[in-house]
Amino acid sequence: MAACLNLGGDFLLVSRMGLGLAGAAWATVASQVCAAALLLRVLGQRKLLDAPKPSRRADAAGASGASAAPADTRATIVAICSFAPFIFVMAIKVVMHNACAATAASLGGAPAAAHTALMAVAWLCFTFGDVGSSLAQAYLPAFSSTTPAGERPPKHHFDLAAAKPTIAMLLRVTISISATVVLLSSFIIGVFSSQLTPDVTVQRQMRRVLPLMVATLATHGTAVTLEGLLPARKAFRGLTLAYTGVLLSVAGGLLLVRNSAAGLLGVWAVYVWYCAGRAIAFAALGGLLAA
Repeated sequence: MAACLNLGGDFLLVSRMGLGLAGAAWATVASQVCAAALLLRVLGQRKLLDAPKPSRRADAAGASGASAAPADTRATIVAICSFAPFIFVMAIKVVMHNACAATAASLGGAPAAAHTALMAVAWLCFTFGDVGSSLAQAYLPAFSSTTPAGERPPKHHFDLAAAKPTIAMLLRVTISISATVVLLSSFIIGVFSSQLTPDVTVQRQMRRVLPLMVATLATHGTAVTLEGLLPARKAFRGLTLAYTGVLLSVAGGLLLVRNSAAGLLGVWAVYVWYCAGRAIAFAALGGLLAA
C-alpha cells in the first residue's frame, strides 16, 4: 500500500507539479503516514489496541495473596528474546535501504533524482515479491516438529525431504511473480519514465540503471521465499549470521561506491548483491545445496 501511494505521489508531485526532489520527499512522507493510519485503523477494528482485561488467573492470584510476578516476568523476557532475531533482521533491512538512499543522495543531481524515481517503482514490485515470504511462513511450518515436552533436551526436527516438493512449488510461484514484476518495471521505466520525471537527464540515468534494477527484482522474490525456510527450521542463529554478513558486505560495498566513480550503477550493484547473496546464503543454510 505504501509503495502504491509513494508511486502515485511521485507521479503527481514530481511529474505533474514539477516539485522535483522536494516533491519526491513529500510523497514518501505522505505514503508512510497514510500506511501508518491504515494500519492503526485495522488494528483498532480487530480490537488489538484495546487495553487488556485482567484474567481470572490474575484475579485469583491477587485474591489469594500469591504473586505470579516472577514467573510472568520470566515468560515476558523469554517472549521478547524470541523476537530478537526478527527485530535484528528488520533493522538490517531498514539500514540497508536507508544507506543506499543516503549514498544515492550524496551523488546529487540526476543520479539522486533517478534513484528516488527507481525506488518508487521498486517498492511497488518488492511488495509483490514479498508474497513468497508469506507463503513460506504459511506452508513450511507443517514440516516442523518438536520432541515431546517430557524429553530432555527438547529437539526440533524439520523434514526437509518431505518439504522439498512444497519448496519447489513455492519457488515456481515466486519465479512467476518475479517475471511479472520484471516486465512491469521494465515497461514503466522503459516506456513511461517521462511520466515520473520530465528531466531528460534523469530519464537517461533511470534507463541506464534498469538492467541492474531488473536483476534485483528477479532475485528478490527467491531471497525472501528461501528466507522463510530458516524460521521453519528454527535456524535463528543462521538467520542472524546471514544478515550480519549482509550488513558488513553492504557497508563495504557502499563505502567503495562513495570512494569511486561507480555512481548510481554502484548503488544498484549493491542491491543486486543484497538480493542474490541472500538467496544463495539461505539456500545453503536451509540445506537445499547439500548433496
